[in-house]
Amino acid sequence: MNLKKSAIPLFDDRGFRVTAGLQSKTCKPDIATTRYDRFSHDMPGYEESLGRLRVTEMVPPGFSAAMLWARAQALKDELAADRQIAGILNNICLPVFIPSVRFDDQGSFFDTIMLSHVKSAYKEQFPGREFISHCQGRLAGQVKQINVDRQPAQTTTRPEGLVALFFPEALRGFSVNAQVEQMAALPQNRFVLSGPIVMSMVFIMHPKELARDMYVPGLVAASARYGTNVICFRAYNDSLQVGTRNHLDEAFDSSSGGLFYAEENPDSGRRVECIPSLSLHRPLPSNR
Repeated sequence: MNLKKSAIPLFDDRGFRVTAGLQSKTCKPDIATTRYDRFSHDMPGYEESLGRLRVTEMVPPGFSAAMLWARAQALKDELAADRQIAGILNNICLPVFIPSVRFDDQGSFFDTIMLSHVKSAYKEQFPGREFISHCQGRLAGQVKQINVDRQPAQTTTRPEGLVALFFPEALRGFSVNAQVEQMAALPQNRFVLSGPIVMSMVFIMHPKELARDMYVPGLVAASARYGTNVICFRAYNDSLQVGTRNHLDEAFDSSSGGLFYAEENPDSGRRVECIPSLSLHRPLPSNR
């Protein structure tokens, strides 16, 4: 049987993840209340977004906006060729470069390094606004990945880094539990459920799109836990705020998790310290 020809599409004609078959809570997104600044998928747009990340000194020498564009286009072509997942391209899509990073503690690295870069990028884009972290100084040793079915490694030690496409709206209206649950049905080990580090990369590169104002849905890093909470980013008209929330089984129209579709990651077989998935109707198997 040709699975690609017979497979039911997993994303609808607007690029939202189909909810059929999920046991965890979801709600219908009200897209009429959303205002995004659309990313310009031309070379100036790629140069601007990569330039913001280059300030962090994480981008390897010689990596250019043209390389980011070419590798992002290759990912789009892969998605377009698979009718089961091609629909996701109808939603908002942002190119992301995930540089090689090494850290001993995810919570400390996110708190002290990544959030400082997010703050700088946000305040450069929106002078006069505030950046507020409600969990500053509390994350060291406290942030752990959870076991997510079919999830590849979130970060890479590959010197040339990884390119990914980020779809911030794809899981809008999904509870955190539903975001984790739906990963089991995705057909490839190339989709990544948002975690704190990769989410930070997106906010550094795309503050204009993701932190415009209160009409942009909040984003949760659903693949990691701070205790029994998740870390979340929420934009307001005068600030970008980072905090935590519980109620993992509740679905909110104003919240999304976002999916990454990334290049093959050679680090995906590397052992990562994980905790079991929490508060799910049924445990999800781990492929680690």
